[in-house]
Amino acid sequence: MSITESPSDLVPVPSVIVAVVTDLVTGPWPAGEDERESLFKRLGFKSGARVELGRDASGSEMFELSTELPGQLSANWQAYHGKFMGVFFNPYSFIEPDVPAAHRGHDEIWHKLKGLYGQPTRPWNNEEVPPSIWKVNGRDIVMHYFNTLHSGMLLSITDTALSEAAEAEAQNDWAKRSGETNEPA
Repeated sequence: MSITESPSDLVPVPSVIVAVVTDLVTGPWPAGEDERESLFKRLGFKSGARVELGRDASGSEMFELSTELPGQLSANWQAYHGKFMGVFFNPYSFIEPDVPAAHRGHDEIWHKLKGLYGQPTRPWNNEEVPPSIWKVNGRDIVMHYFNTLHSGMLLSITDTALSEAAEAEAQNDWAKRSGETNEPA
């Protein structure tokens, strides 16, 4: 039995998650709040309470996200200076390490995404399962499998330019607070 033919005891099934990813990377990206709300309505997403990020947040905001996907799926969405930046899912998460379903869920989604979008980049290889990044239509799909203290994966779909700007602002803010600068001496 190949990895794509395994029994579907994973909830939600990987193909459903991949369908949501595909919708987010192929459809138009929301340019304003009305378009984000329309996208969320179409995907069965519901925005929840704002999550406090503390002083390291810079221009980023995080909100709870509920979906119509079956199972217990921890999710949130983020904005950067009021613009929709992306969604973040934690499927197949367990509070203990070495749960086979978490690794299998990651692998099944990874193989499906690879089939759709090609070989991902892997920014570093110092982990058992390094993160994978696909760049598609101005969006980043990032998958990261965790298995140290718990088992699970992080899957995010973000606007590439907004993510890069948010990361740069956060790094600059951190450098200012810690007394470092990115400016020439």
